[in-house]
Amino acid sequence: GNNHGLVRSLLKKRSEWSPGIGDSGHSSGHLAMSGKQLLVSKLPPEPPLMNLLWTAWRNSTYMDALSERSNLCLTSNTTREIQFQPSPVPVSGLRAYNHFDGNSALCKKCELRESMVAYYHSIGRNPFDCVPLTYVLHQGIADPEFKRWQEAFESQKVAGKN
Repeated sequence: GNNHGLVRSLLKKRSEWSPGIGDSGHSSGHLAMSGKQLLVSKLPPEPPLMNLLWTAWRNSTYMDALSERSNLCLTSNTTREIQFQPSPVPVSGLRAYNHFDGNSALCKKCELRESMVAYYHSIGRNPFDCVPLTYVLHQGIADPEFKRWQEAFESQKVAGKN
């Protein structure tokens, strides 16, 4: 999962981190629990640079701003979307986001397996000499891979390695 609570608790322990505009811990926002949303009541004249954005879903507006080196200020944060407005503060230093292009190959177990298998095959090696034997069942017991898993399970059981 996204582990939002864990990330937040770890960041709070860092003296150089503080919640930014649009975060529930920042004084500029009004948190309306009924609508599960945070609305920024008043933006300061020069909003601070947002150097870390952590979201449960990928936001293309922020991705574009990162690639264009432009700065945004978060103005609304709900369970379904976040909204930004351009910020006059120039971009400087490192900015980070917990999403990036192609990350599904790292975040989804089935795609990580497919990436690892493709890589080891490309260099002429058996992937399962290097990574645990893994099966991906897209169609449950109807998946052709299920039979291969079942055969491997039974052979491990017979060998006493269960």
